[in-house]
Amino acid sequence: MTRYLPSLQRLALGLGMPSIDASSGVDALLPYLELMRSEGAVVVLKLDGQRGPADTPPYTAVVSAGKLGDDFLRIDAASLADAAAHVIVNHARLLGLLECPRKRRDVMLMKPDAVKSSQDAIRFLRVLKEEIENRPSEWAHTSLTEYLDAMAAWLEDAAGREQAAYVAPLDEKSWQAFADMLIAPKYYE
Repeated sequence: MTRYLPSLQRLALGLGMPSIDASSGVDALLPYLELMRSEGAVVVLKLDGQRGPADTPPYTAVVSAGKLGDDFLRIDAASLADAAAHVIVNHARLLGLLECPRKRRDVMLMKPDAVKSSQDAIRFLRVLKEEIENRPSEWAHTSLTEYLDAMAAWLEDAAGREQAAYVAPLDEKSWQAFADMLIAPKYYE
């Protein structure tokens, strides 16, 4: 995995994900593979116990579909970490994310449906904050009061469209959690 380390570190910085160092194992790569999967890629890791020392290396990684279209990436490697790192780095390279790490952040901003967990939500909020700090001209509402007013107006407009899947319908507890998240920073230090 060492040969991919500089690219992985650049990618981590661009995606706002935890940094990877030389002591990181394959577990550190799982969030990147999960991100690829969440964007429609098919990720296969194969650990082949039937391959012997004279055969090809026992670990295979394959990535296809999603933003790769008809393309795919495949490697046989001596370690699972090397196989995973190879497809992560080359997938990012094909999408242009290593040349311009901010490109991934822009993609994430346009796809709030990629938020599936609290960690995704935290990353999403940090990206929003960075965007408003670095590119305020791209935001219609840069003050908190304007932003909250626009959010309320959007929710009013979207509420009538829930049937059309414009807004995913939320149950009462989800709306309460949403309200808790909005009010908590008022008191949180």
